[in-house]
Amino acid sequence: MKQAIICSTKDLASINIRDRMLELYDFKETGKTFDGYPIVERFHARIFTTDRELITLEDIDKEISADIFIFASKHISKSRIPSLSLHAVGNFCSPAELGGQPLKLGVAPARLIRFGLDQLLKLKGRIGFDVMQEATHHGPLLNKPALFIEIGSDSLFWKDREAGMIIAKAIHRMLRKRIPNYSVAFGIGGLHSTPNFMRIMEEYHVAFGHVCAKYNLNHLNGELVQQALSRTEEKVDFIVLDWKGLGSEKEKVKSILKDVQIPVVRSDQFSEWAKNNL
Repeated sequence: MKQAIICSTKDLASINIRDRMLELYDFKETGKTFDGYPIVERFHARIFTTDRELITLEDIDKEISADIFIFASKHISKSRIPSLSLHAVGNFCSPAELGGQPLKLGVAPARLIRFGLDQLLKLKGRIGFDVMQEATHHGPLLNKPALFIEIGSDSLFWKDREAGMIIAKAIHRMLRKRIPNYSVAFGIGGLHSTPNFMRIMEEYHVAFGHVCAKYNLNHLNGELVQQALSRTEEKVDFIVLDWKGLGSEKEKVKSILKDVQIPVVRSDQFSEWAKNNL
C-alpha cells in the first residue's frame, strides 16, 4: 500500500509535523520533486511538500499515486484549547467555504482514524492537549481514502515541538502497524468535537468514519446518508445517533433513516445494544 503524507509551507503545524518526522525517521530523497520540493520516502510512505493550502488540493489523488492520503495540518478554534485531532474529509454543508465541494464527502478511512486516535492517546503522556475526532467538515475532495491529522488551536500550539513529535510518531505507527478490525459506524449529531462518540470509542472496539455534527443537520438528507455509507473505506456496520445532540432535528433524522438497511442506535442506548451486538 502506497501512503502519501501531504504538508504545506502555508501551515505552521504542517511543517512542524513534517520536520519532526524527518528528525525521527530515516526518510530518503527519491530524486524527484513535487511543487519544487524534494519528495522523501521511507518504506511505502512518501512525504510531499507544497506551497498550496491543504484544503485547496482538490483531486491531488490525480497528481500523486497513493492508496491513502494523510494531510498534516493545523486546527483552528475560537476556544484556543490545545488539541490533537483527526477527521475525515468532505462537506455536509453548502456552500463549501473551506475547500472541497458542497454536499460531497470524501472516502473516510474509519479504522485508520480510530487507530490514529488510539496512538495519540498513548503518546500524549502528560502533555495538556485534548485528543478528539472532529466531525467531517472541509476539503479537499478526493476519491481515495484521506484524513486530516491536526495540532490545535492557535499559532502557539501549531509550533509546539512536543505536539509535533507526538503526531509524527502517531503517523509512523499508522503507516507501519497492523490496523485492528474495529466495527465501523457513521455518527450523526452532537458537537464538532464528537465527545459522545469519543466516549463510545473509549469503551468499545468501534471506529467512526464520517460524522455529521448538529450544526449540519439542516443539510442532512437521504442522499448524504448514502454517501456517508458508501464513501467510507470499510463497510459501515451501524449508525449512531448522538440523541441529545440531535436537538430539534430528531424526527427529521429518524424519517431520513427509516429505510436504511443497517442498525440505527441511540447513543444513550448504546451500552445496552452493544451487549448483544458487539
